Amino acid sequence: MPDRKTTAAAPSLCLLLLAVITALPLSASAADSPRDAVQDEHHQRSATRPFLMGLTPFHFSWVEDRITETYAMVHKHSDLIAYHFDEGVPWPQAYADKPFHANVEQELEFRKAQLKPGGKVYVATTPINFARDGLADYWEEKEQLDRPEGWEEKALDDPQVIQAYIKYCERLIDTFKPVYFVYGVEVNLLAANNPDAYKQFQTLAAAVYPALKKKYPELPIALSFYLHPPKRWEETRQQVAPLLPFTDLYAVSTYPYMAVGDDGFAVDEIPLDWLQQTRKIAPGKPFAIAENGYIAEDFSVLTKTMPGSPAAQKRYMERMLQEADELDAQFVIWFVVADYDELWGVLKWMVMFNPLMRAWKDTGLYDGDLNPRPALQVWDDCLAKPVRQ
Repeated sequence: MPDRKTTAAAPSLCLLLLAVITALPLSASAADSPRDAVQDEHHQRSATRPFLMGLTPFHFSWVEDRITETYAMVHKHSDLIAYHFDEGVPWPQAYADKPFHANVEQELEFRKAQLKPGGKVYVATTPINFARDGLADYWEEKEQLDRPEGWEEKALDDPQVIQAYIKYCERLIDTFKPVYFVYGVEVNLLAANNPDAYKQFQTLAAAVYPALKKKYPELPIALSFYLHPPKRWEETRQQVAPLLPFTDLYAVSTYPYMAVGDDGFAVDEIPLDWLQQTRKIAPGKPFAIAENGYIAEDFSVLTKTMPGSPAAQKRYMERMLQEADELDAQFVIWFVVADYDELWGVLKWMVMFNPLMRAWKDTGLYDGDLNPRPALQVWDDCLAKPVRQ
């Protein structure tokens, strides 16, 4: 027969053990296990994005109402408006600290007026011409004019060019107050097209970058680089390396369907390490996508046709955004918001027509009739996520 005293103590002992067990930390199989922590982190990442999402207001028509409509689309589908100034540079006026030509001033004021209060702005400009083989043309009464007297033979490393360009960049920064500023666009293309000019550009970058950082120390100031296929990463790394000290980001311009120097890639043929190669090219540099797009219709150049479709564009968009997330991109910019079929009908009859403009015509998130494409929904779903802190 058990001792009465022992029997009476048993419930108290059980309660004590229960209290101790309850107070113990959860085991590795409970909610705070490493596996659950990983799942929580994955859920947090999938519910947020690290990057701002930008669109350019490259308009699909010359008609004024249509230009306004383009800006409305940009504001609706982005949290970063991307302004590219690739028209040339007002060289003598910038150097002399004089007002720019009325055409230039009006364009700057118009673009400034389109900004939303408190909206974020990305600004890119370049001292390199549109062909990416020398000094930029002249922006005055029109875009891409021949450089004026006294500037015709100047090179990228000319002291007057450097001083004029610094002042021009300062004018753009002071006007638009960007959150990112790019002072050279697709600069490594210059290395292939004109190696001597590329060396001159390195001299310019070594002067422009510290001058701008001194005046705007909190502003990320960068160069953008054309992204070649991964098989050329070592070539790209060698081209990029001398300029890495003069850029806060490794920002890329990427259009895989028309890869320069290659035949381009259909969406399912894009190498798996297309964007991941950037970690080898510029290790340690924050990453961003400065220009980006993919065709939703077939694209023909010379004797080759690259297949494109809305479905292919959607697959590219899904993959691109996923990789940008994995690389913790600072921002992602899709260049064309709507196909510019209407604008193209006018451009191809102009004296200054450039056939290269055909390359981006069918990369819009809206088609030529302004019907939304499937890629737009993928973009908007990502845009709806809060930016990761």
